[in-house]
Amino acid sequence: MAYRGGREAGAYWTDSILGKTLPQGTKKVFVRFWIKFQPNWTEQGYSKLFRIQGWEEGTNSWNSTSLRPGIIWGFVQTTYGSRNQLSYRSTDGDSFTNPTLPNTREQFDWATDSYRLDRDGVINNYPELINQTNAQVIQEDHGLVDHKEIMGTAWHKMEFYVEMNSEPGATDGVFAQWLDGQIIHRNLVVPWIQADGDAESDWRLVKLGGNDSFTLKSVEDDQAQILNSEEIMEWCAFDDVEIYIGGLPNDVSMEAIPQ
Repeated sequence: MAYRGGREAGAYWTDSILGKTLPQGTKKVFVRFWIKFQPNWTEQGYSKLFRIQGWEEGTNSWNSTSLRPGIIWGFVQTTYGSRNQLSYRSTDGDSFTNPTLPNTREQFDWATDSYRLDRDGVINNYPELINQTNAQVIQEDHGLVDHKEIMGTAWHKMEFYVEMNSEPGATDGVFAQWLDGQIIHRNLVVPWIQADGDAESDWRLVKLGGNDSFTLKSVEDDQAQILNSEEIMEWCAFDDVEIYIGGLPNDVSMEAIPQ
């Protein structure tokens, strides 16, 4: 169970995390888990939910400046609806999102972008993501997708795969993401290790949960401020976590879903 707390200031707040270290030399990692959000989850702000990261032995495994490369998945809801938040991080730079990485726009649309698997403007993927409010498939032209539609209060299977690039600067690293058994994001040209990075960089940490920032009770009403005195606390739950080292399990494919 991960908790997040609302507050008046805009800084990040609660930081409940479960972490697992991986063996040195790990170049390929696949993680599967189930996630469920509480009823009436406040659909505003940002909460980090999951990450896979590098780590140098002897450094602080919780210090963000030393955990590179990495990928972070988080909850985001804005006036553009619920977003599939993915923050890529390479061996270069201190920010979570490195602008030199290709195809790494942070906030992806659950409908439009899930149908354009390679981010080249071409529809080549046909997932059947179920709208939790009416049990219908979310179509490519659905428009803005709300948290209640894509997640609701049901359990959802999330899967993530990372593969280190073959050498520093090479654009052949991999990241992929699945929702409820359907691939929705694929990037096959990630230079996780930048040209001036350490060729021995590997994947060392898997984490669930993280800190958050939400200050409004509603994304539509910028006057509905959360007060510290209200002590708002919310939860999301994780279950059945599986970690595979060395590649994809046999029941998972990175191929686009045909029409």
